[in-house]
Amino acid sequence: MAEQIAAANEHPGIRGKVLRVIPSKGKIVVEGVNKVTKHQRPKATGGAGLVQQGGRIEFEAPIPVSRVLLVCPDCQKPTRVGMRLKEESRRTLTGSKMTTVRERICKKCGAAIPTPVEARSGS
Repeated sequence: MAEQIAAANEHPGIRGKVLRVIPSKGKIVVEGVNKVTKHQRPKATGGAGLVQQGGRIEFEAPIPVSRVLLVCPDCQKPTRVGMRLKEESRRTLTGSKMTTVRERICKKCGAAIPTPVEARSGS
């Protein structure tokens, strides 16, 4: 969940789910934030008289990542993200091994923020 920050827009404080991240451009698409309307003409898409319907299409446009803050799942406040190093024991083929794992934390309450499941899958 992300929240638009106050100095960013004429409608600050809108919260929404992150739909898409575009790291190459430094932009993010958030549900319900920066809604734009595109007027599209009807056009032929192929044979047999298929025509794509025209009209007004409303969708969320990307906004810069610097205009949003992550919302902590524990304290429900917009916050910056910090990192905490944690020692963890992991099993390997040769036995157990101690590794250092980076964990995201909330800067306001100090609670751990889990990584989204979609981000972990590598897609």
